[in-house]
Order: sequence, then C-alpha cells, then structure tokens
Amino acid sequence: MKRLIILAFVALCATTLRAQTMEEIVAAVEARSTHLEALRHSAEAQTLGNRTDIYLSGPEVEFHYLWGNLDGMGERADVSVQQSFDLASLFGYKRRVADSQNRLVELDYKAERIALVLATQKLYIEMVYNNALREAVAERAAYAERIAEAYERSLTEGTANVLEYNKAVLNRATINGELTRLDVAIRDLHLQLSTLAGGDTLRVATTEFPLISVPSSFEEWYSECERTNPVMEYARGEVELGRRQLQLGKAANLPEIAAGYMHENIRREGYHGVTVGVSIPLWSAKNKVRQARAAALAAESRAEDTRVRFYNDVLSRYQRTIGLQTTAEEYRKALGETDNQALLEKAFMEGAISLLDYILESELYLDALQRTLEAERDYALSAAELSAYAM
Repeated sequence: MKRLIILAFVALCATTLRAQTMEEIVAAVEARSTHLEALRHSAEAQTLGNRTDIYLSGPEVEFHYLWGNLDGMGERADVSVQQSFDLASLFGYKRRVADSQNRLVELDYKAERIALVLATQKLYIEMVYNNALREAVAERAAYAERIAEAYERSLTEGTANVLEYNKAVLNRATINGELTRLDVAIRDLHLQLSTLAGGDTLRVATTEFPLISVPSSFEEWYSECERTNPVMEYARGEVELGRRQLQLGKAANLPEIAAGYMHENIRREGYHGVTVGVSIPLWSAKNKVRQARAAALAAESRAEDTRVRFYNDVLSRYQRTIGLQTTAEEYRKALGETDNQALLEKAFMEGAISLLDYILESELYLDALQRTLEAERDYALSAAELSAYAM
C-alpha cells in the first residue's frame, strides 16, 4: 500500500511538471475558454443565418368561395396552387454567396482563436520571465536576511557600527520590496491566464523559456504563411464573395417565373388547368449590378493592399526576431562568463571587500541578469508573434 501511495504521488508530480509546457497550457486554455465557446456559437448562428434565403419561396395555395347576389346564380369555388421560381436560386447563385459568407465566418473564428493562442503564449512567456527573475531575487533576499541578522548581532556585541548595520537593513528592505513587486506581478499574470481559461486556475512555475523555432529561409516560409494565414485567406475570400455577389446581382435582373394549377367550379360546371406568370424586375433591381461590381472592385483593391501590408509586417517581424535572438544569445554568453556571485560572497565573508562593495557588485550582477532575461523574453515574445502568422 505504501508503495502504491508513493507511485501515485510521483505520477501526480510528473503530471504537474508536464503541465508546465506552453503547449499544454495553450491546449488547456483553448478547451476551457468561455470567449472561444461564445465565438463558436456565434459562428454557428451566422452560418445558419447566411443559408436561410438560399431556397425557393414556399408554394401559394388559394381558395375562393363566392356567392351571387341574385337567385339562381349559385355559388362559385376556386382553388389554385402556385410556385414561384427565381432564377438566382435555381442557378445556385444564392447558395454560392452563402458558402462564401460562411467561409469568411470560419476565418473570423480562426483569427480569434489564433489571437487567443498568442495571448496565452505571451502570458506564459511573461510568467517565465518573472519566475526566473523572482528566483534570482529570492536567493539574494535570503542572503540579505542573513547579512542583516549577522550585523544586528555584531551591533549588539559592539563589533559593528550603526552605519554598516543600516546599510544591511536597507539592502534587505530593497530586495524584499523587489520580491514583493514580483509576487504581485506573478499573481496578476496568473489571474489574466485564469480569465483566458474561463475562470479555471492554471499555474506556471517554470523558469525556462519555451523553444520557438524561427524559419531559416524567409521566402519559403512566407509563401506557406501567406497561403494559410486567415488575414490573407479573408482578403481572398472577400474577392470571391464580391464576384459571386456580382453574379447574384446580374441574376436579379432576370424575370421571376411562377407556375401552378387552378380549378374553378361554378354550379355544376368546372374549369381547371395550369397557370403561368412572369414577374419582370423593372425597378426593384435598379443599380444592383453597378453596386455589386463596385463592391467587387473594392474587395480586389483591399486584397492587394492587405497583401503588401502583410508581407512587410511579416518581414519586419522576422528581421526583428532574428536580431533579438542574437542579442539574447550574446547577453546569456556574457553573463555566463562574468558570473562571479560565488566568489563575491566568499570575498565578503572573508572580509576582503566591504558591505557596500558587496551590495554594489551584487546589484550590478542582478542588473545584468535582468537585462539577459529581458532579452530572452523579448526574443521569445517576438518569436511567438512570428509563429502566429503561420498558425
């Protein structure tokens, strides 16, 4: 039994550790997001709404019962059934327009989902940055506490002066203040993540930035990115919708045909046969074709403008990401080569340097560490934004 409990505890810990990956946090947010759920329901409603007018109108059934105002005239009864046929529905123009509109609805949802994923990734990266910085500050805070306590004992014993003691206390207060600030920031980030996850609690405790690959060849990657990105797909979809609405506008100028059956009964005499009618849109379709053609041209212009802007935005983000990657690597390399915290603490404990020198040197190292973490954070954020173009 004890062994089973230990194995269960280990499995639980392993699950918790696996849950720290950015991919699993993103998957959890997607599964629990109330915002995404609301968007799905809205998209379904719009999809159904776009397909409500693509069918023929219902048949018309009429019944007339008439009686004469003179004796002997008898009564008259008429029954007629008639169905109207608009050519836009028969030729499938309305259905094609609805299909294009529904494709745009899908792309809107896809863009919102990508925005949610990117927002989650950014929160994750910010948490990693704050966690890593807090870990370093917490180590300094623990050492600053020991120094302050040692100077307090020395002051009581008369082996240290008040100035040195005050420096130690001020150093401890400064570091503890920074630690509190980071705790508040981390709690706020977790609250934001909980909001994205529909109110559920998700925890990020790792201090390792996620590895987000950056394409080595921009042009090859961009061609695929342009093909699948919802922004570009939406622009192309608007062009296709404009063309289909132009077809529908032209079809609106065609006459509407009605056909049916009619039976007329007067006393003992009866008449029955077919009925045919034509509705000619002399005024109702005025300017519809011109408006549809202008809208199609506008969609083509917007698509070209979107293509130019999209290419430049992606290229700018790619170049910025490459630059930030180089900066982050240089910072991390320099920090590794100049990490003398252990030597610094040893020198202070042995009395080789003063408390003031130790505090100043420690602040320099912490500042360098913070700059390194900021560079790695900025690179990770930029890489996440770049990868979002190809989602």
